Amino acid sequence: MSSFKSIVVPTDFSENSARALATGLRLAADLGAAVRVVHVVPASFLRTAVNEGLLATDDTDETIRSKVEELVRRKFEELLAPFGDAGAAAERVVLKGDPGRAIVAYLCEHGGDIVVMGRRGANLRDAILGSETEQVVRRSPCPVLVVRRTG
Repeated sequence: MSSFKSIVVPTDFSENSARALATGLRLAADLGAAVRVVHVVPASFLRTAVNEGLLATDDTDETIRSKVEELVRRKFEELLAPFGDAGAAAERVVLKGDPGRAIVAYLCEHGGDIVVMGRRGANLRDAILGSETEQVVRRSPCPVLVVRRTG
């Protein structure tokens, strides 16, 4: 019997994180584990709204927040839909802040037996500060399975 009963899968809704989700859901099916899919929204809803082209001239803080929450809900649905019942059964968690730090803080507070996450390509920020995956690997209180990109 496996000790992996709770699998945490961080997502930024990219192709790489969808591949990690597929791996996490297969692992969960094999082990009879629960899956929590975690997305981290930047500390500023405004930043997300600007980056996603959601802003209107008459927006208030509340309408911006609502738009970002709806965007995240829709992206979760799009990400999980191809996985049928397994995707529908996954718990959705939305955090706010710096992704690497928020994921580690979530793991410390709420637990998880293993993290399954994608590895993104290096960019200047990753080279200087370390990627979110690197932060989680270094600080996670539980094992981390990193799913590599294909190709």
